[in-house]
Amino acid sequence: MASSQPNREIKVQDIANGIGYWFIKVKVLRMWPQLDSSRDYEMLSLELVLMDSEGTKIQGTIPVDVFNSTDFDIAEEGYYKIGRVQVVNNDGQQRATAHPFRLFFSHRSLVRPWQPRSFSNSYGLTPLAVAQIRTYKNELEQFVDIVGLCISISSERVDFLDGRVVNMVLLEITDETGSLECVLYDQYVDQIHGHIKINGMRRTVVVVQFTKMVPFDATLFGDCVIQIIPNVTRLLFNPPIDEVFEVYDRLHKHGIDLISPLRKELCELCFQAKVGLRFYVILYFKLSFLVREDGTLY
Repeated sequence: MASSQPNREIKVQDIANGIGYWFIKVKVLRMWPQLDSSRDYEMLSLELVLMDSEGTKIQGTIPVDVFNSTDFDIAEEGYYKIGRVQVVNNDGQQRATAHPFRLFFSHRSLVRPWQPRSFSNSYGLTPLAVAQIRTYKNELEQFVDIVGLCISISSERVDFLDGRVVNMVLLEITDETGSLECVLYDQYVDQIHGHIKINGMRRTVVVVQFTKMVPFDATLFGDCVIQIIPNVTRLLFNPPIDEVFEVYDRLHKHGIDLISPLRKELCELCFQAKVGLRFYVILYFKLSFLVREDGTLY
């Protein structure tokens, strides 16, 4: 029967519900452990975001018992042939893609390395405009991507996340449709400080991939509507990709200044805050108000 042929290649967009007797050729865009916070963060599964050469993405789940008892040699940014997987509905609170289905791996699943000749859209971005994100009234179960110009960053403060004390900053991002704020925690705070120390924040377009949209009334930060997901969200600064160049072009066409006095103050203050004192404050404020005309801090 044609449906039982294991060597039949299909595209991700053609995956339907049921057992798959086919294989797909994909890149592993993202990979992270799904942890159970009620059991001392015990690992439940390994989650994957897979993308084929046409840019179509699908999520995969490898249960921890399967992962521990198989020889799956799989890594982020790697290319693989994958087959003999079960196809299930893509529901729940951790939807990494818009695909209606996801792949569920078993001990019988096929995972083999594969080397493509070419592979476009390497980051697999599906960015939403700020105005589109603002139209959602309820929390999105699906992860979102956003690409925009960084126009401000808050001082660093202490917050609580999953019962832990963490460092936090608010990052304000804009595109030609509006602006919004993003909550960054721990390693993402270190990442942005590292970028500022080396490059400053002038003309910085930020890519926030696999992030979570939170409705206004569910946050404590007013306009903050997206927040990172630890170990899942990818944060990039000025990557040389089409999506970033398109943001520059659109902002320029709409007359948005890419190098403003505010951005100069942000760069200088963030550098001083990193190498000098750390500011732990409860009130969120724009950093430009902390700088005198002579460049010193109040």
